[in-house]
Amino acid sequence: MTEPAPSAGGGVLVGDDEDAIRNALARFLTKRGYQAHVAINGEEALARLKEGSISLMLLDVRMPGMSGLDVVPEALHLNPDVAIVMLSAVTDATSAAICMQRGAMDYLTTPIELTDLAAAINRTLRRRAPP
Repeated sequence: MTEPAPSAGGGVLVGDDEDAIRNALARFLTKRGYQAHVAINGEEALARLKEGSISLMLLDVRMPGMSGLDVVPEALHLNPDVAIVMLSAVTDATSAAICMQRGAMDYLTTPIELTDLAAAINRTLRRRAPP
């Protein structure tokens, strides 16, 4: 028997400027029982976070305007309990290290295997869950 997925509370936000990726991830999250929210850029991701209904953010590292990398510290300032997983097509150890230093909890490279994404979401939500 599989263990139930941890609750994302208010939901999971997908911040990505590519429609196909953003919509595919939102559908995947909805099918797994999460309340999915979407944002097309960093500014919109922060605006959604301010609404108070986001527990986890999946952020593309490279978005026009405010990058996912720039969103991380701002998001944690707004909500220190939000869990953040970075998504990037770039397999760059430096980018991953910077994301983690700024407060992201995981870094996945695209294209993403959905089983790996589900595992990362579960891991991240468990680490952010109150004891």
